[in-house]
Amino acid sequence: MMLNLKWEGPFYFQNIRADKSVFESPISQQKGIYLWAVKKDEHYLINYVGITSKSFNERFMKHIEDMYCGKSIIYDFELLQKGNKKPIYIPTGSVLDFAKIHKEIAPIINDYLNLFSLFLLPIKSSKNVLERIESAIIINLKNNSNVSSFLDNYKPSRLKLITDEQIEICFTNELFFGLGTSLVA
Repeated sequence: MMLNLKWEGPFYFQNIRADKSVFESPISQQKGIYLWAVKKDEHYLINYVGITSKSFNERFMKHIEDMYCGKSIIYDFELLQKGNKKPIYIPTGSVLDFAKIHKEIAPIINDYLNLFSLFLLPIKSSKNVLERIESAIIINLKNNSNVSSFLDNYKPSRLKLITDEQIEICFTNELFFGLGTSLVA
């Protein structure tokens, strides 16, 4: 199977630019693969690779909810802009711990969310195919020593089985450090 795919974006969580709000885009109602990235020079560093079998809109709302409930790592956004990750909040699993610092961290979360550029890859495929493409992207980035430390994903969601048909992926736009224009999943 051969897929020619185009990343749509950048979009943003909040209305930095009204025409680029991820929640206002018709694409946000579709499913597929998405990236959280930070612009550095003319390209983007990928911080997170995700999939959704629901809509992008629903998935991003869940990400935002997790941040404001203390379930996500928050990095120093000024360092992140320079390509360095330094956590300023790591979830402890305790809502009470997060409640103690919520007032001071909420404004930081706003700035943190504003930092990310979001890229969407709408794909009408099975969850299996989405997971294989997501995993191929993660593996590709993890194997690149120039960008692997910036990526938050620790493991692929699904590896290719011997019985799986090979999926050749060609990206029609080259926007990201460490992610070329072709992959095999």
